[in-house]
Amino acid sequence: MAATFTAQMSRRAATGGWRLYVARLDGQSHWPEQDLGRWAAVPTVQQRSRAVAALGYVLTDDTDWEWTEDSAILGDPSSAVVLIASATVREATE
Repeated sequence: MAATFTAQMSRRAATGGWRLYVARLDGQSHWPEQDLGRWAAVPTVQQRSRAVAALGYVLTDDTDWEWTEDSAILGDPSSAVVLIASATVREATE
């Protein structure tokens, strides 16, 4: 069975741009990252899938994007909300 990883997408507070990265917890020091640009709306599922593919990964067959909410300032519930999307991915095979 191929190893799986978590792709996450969040909006950068400083620029308002969306970024997608693959969280590699297997000892790699660099996590692959794709800048999705500045969008007023959340990038579509298709745009997210293309960004995952550009990094050399594909969504696993049984995954959906899940959303979680965090605060911009750790432990401060009055700070701005940060939305993070995540999905399970695996390395693409030729």
